[in-house]
Amino acid sequence: MLKLDWWWSCEPHDPLVWSDEDEEDDEQLELDRQRQEFFEGVLTEAGRKVSGTVGELADLIIDQECS
Repeated sequence: MLKLDWWWSCEPHDPLVWSDEDEEDDEQLELDRQRQEFFEGVLTEAGRKVSGTVGELADLIIDQECS
């Protein structure tokens, strides 16, 4: 089981958290980039080399961890 300790929960997530419709300022873009790197790292550690949007990666982790 992976240890996820960065704003993680198996509770249903608010779709706005993963939305690509957030304000596209520099701070938001940097946060999205960090989230994407985090999710890619978690999935790579699990032996799954993947890439995708933040929402797609989060959904893969939710499927893996919460099923």
